[in-house]
Amino acid sequence: MRRHGGARRVGETGDAAARAAQSARSVEEFFEAVKRVVRPALRFDVCACLTVDPQTLMNTGGDYRDGLPLAVITAWEGLVDRAGVRAGQKVLVHGGAGGVGSVAVQVAAARGAEVFATVSAARMPVVRRLGAVPIDYTSVPVERYVAEHTGGVGFDIVFDTVGARAVLPAAEQRPDRTRRPLPSGLMTTITTRTAEYLADGLTMIGHLALPAGADRRPAVLLGPEGTGLSDVERRRADALAELGYVALAFDLHGGRYLDDPEEMLARCLPLLADPDRMRDIGHAALDTLRAEPRTDPDRIAAVGYGTGGAIALELGRAGVDLRAIGTVNGLITGRPGEAARIRCPVWAGVGSEDPIMPPAQREAFTVEMQAAGVDWRLVVYGGALHAFHHPPVDHAALPGVGHHPRHAQRAWHDVVGLLTECLTSAE
Repeated sequence: MRRHGGARRVGETGDAAARAAQSARSVEEFFEAVKRVVRPALRFDVCACLTVDPQTLMNTGGDYRDGLPLAVITAWEGLVDRAGVRAGQKVLVHGGAGGVGSVAVQVAAARGAEVFATVSAARMPVVRRLGAVPIDYTSVPVERYVAEHTGGVGFDIVFDTVGARAVLPAAEQRPDRTRRPLPSGLMTTITTRTAEYLADGLTMIGHLALPAGADRRPAVLLGPEGTGLSDVERRRADALAELGYVALAFDLHGGRYLDDPEEMLARCLPLLADPDRMRDIGHAALDTLRAEPRTDPDRIAAVGYGTGGAIALELGRAGVDLRAIGTVNGLITGRPGEAARIRCPVWAGVGSEDPIMPPAQREAFTVEMQAAGVDWRLVVYGGALHAFHHPPVDHAALPGVGHHPRHAQRAWHDVVGLLTECLTSAE
């Protein structure tokens, strides 16, 4: 599971539940035992959230009388006590048709979350009956279902009941395969932590996400919109770590998120007009990413959104050795001639109806890239506004800003494709 903290010991409640359930002669008697013993300890009506289908229970494998009391406690403590699952969140359960997984699906759904579950094709009807959207882990790559179901932002909670190897497609479970192509069906266990560093006279607080394992991995520097680092960028960094990248979502405002448009503009407009300041912020974050022992310093890409994308471009214009640069609605032109220092492919995405990046700005950007001999491409997403990739916010936003779910998914897919092309082609 992607939240910090381990599971607590089940202790006396689990032992009592197991003893009570052992004497049950039917599913109905079994659930009476669960209600009698487990519900008081959990302060929760288990049976109010569980779909009691005897065939489904039998399909989970093993003896339900032995397993389900413990499964209920495990799912509840993981999702409710630890992760704090709540209405409106997107929850991914690995192994959603298993004992713990099937309970986790129903607990999350009962709490009002939108639930998705990875299963084999044969078990998809099971989790669908339980209230989850099934995902066939044997055929659907991670980046595809992350893009399809979250617009590339990532799930709020990932509850893993099976471990990495169990969700790896059979074709990739060869013992001689120590490294695999990153875009696959694997959702790995990741580690996250904050990363503090100094930049622009502030103590920046970035979000570092590390993939499973101990080897060096290609890395991504991830820049936020002008409002600053939020859970959106943190989840994107986590999603990249799940794909096998070391990812640092960097900070712009010293740990603050500027939800007041006037305050945001007062800070970002002078910043965007000062390439040296942007480079200083980018270099400080890049140095932090390079200092991480898991980072392969020869395989780093910079991807950013809005102001974060402009900073990624400025790192390229400063001659930084990057494998790729990606920018979404951050098509800021630089000082004359400096684009010639960019030594990697540049991908840019922008909405056709973006009033902040109008056609004249797009044209100036493409002229700059072409004159410098950069390997560049520009994708214009029809009908999309500024920050179309960003989920709706609950505060005031600039005019011309709006979410476009379909293009958000496509833009994430394009970003992942850029990273696959430029960071993993040698693996």
